[in-house]
Amino acid sequence: MPPDQTSPTPVPRLLTELAQSRHTLKVLAETPLNVQTDRAAIEQMLAAAGSAPFHLIPAPEHREGSTMPGIVPWRFRLLDVAACRALRAWLVSREDKSTYPRLLNACTTLALVTWLPDAPKSPLDAEAGEIFAGTQQNTEHLAATGAAVQTFLLAATERGLPTFWASGGPLKSSAAFEHLGIPPRELLAGAVFVFPPEHAGAETMQSKLRDKRPAPAEWSCWL
Repeated sequence: MPPDQTSPTPVPRLLTELAQSRHTLKVLAETPLNVQTDRAAIEQMLAAAGSAPFHLIPAPEHREGSTMPGIVPWRFRLLDVAACRALRAWLVSREDKSTYPRLLNACTTLALVTWLPDAPKSPLDAEAGEIFAGTQQNTEHLAATGAAVQTFLLAATERGLPTFWASGGPLKSSAAFEHLGIPPRELLAGAVFVFPPEHAGAETMQSKLRDKRPAPAEWSCWL
């Protein structure tokens, strides 16, 4: 959106309608779009995400001495337009061939969402390549983080802001974590791109699976 505009004021909607209207939209641009970050809207979306349920507190090593010592099992790191363009330049310098540079040209905000796992149970597990312990606590941490991300997406939909929840691609690498200052003991749950309502001149792509989503009868039953 032009620099003198902000995102529309959200209109309250029934949650069912909001959830059904939420959809993935990738916006890709060869050159940077003339957009700006609406920090007030993003802060409101974060407040909504913070209402997600969680049941257990992460291990102390994730919180002690951290600038984000909160007891929730997720962390959101936000990149505004300038930071997104700088991250794009870093990826290009590494000859990255993914769609991420074009996504970073188009977005107004990138939310890198990590979760805080328990470490592998033993040194042998770590040596075998295990990146976190297979515990009930970790299952709950990851589920809670997913709930926080979905709530963030719904809050964006309420404001008419397109989003794309990506797996992270090149941003999951140890090099990217080091570049961005993310502790290596955290794991990326997703890279959430927030795009402007208007994106003329950019390429758009929807989820390939959206029209294949099954009816509840295919994945639910009464016992």
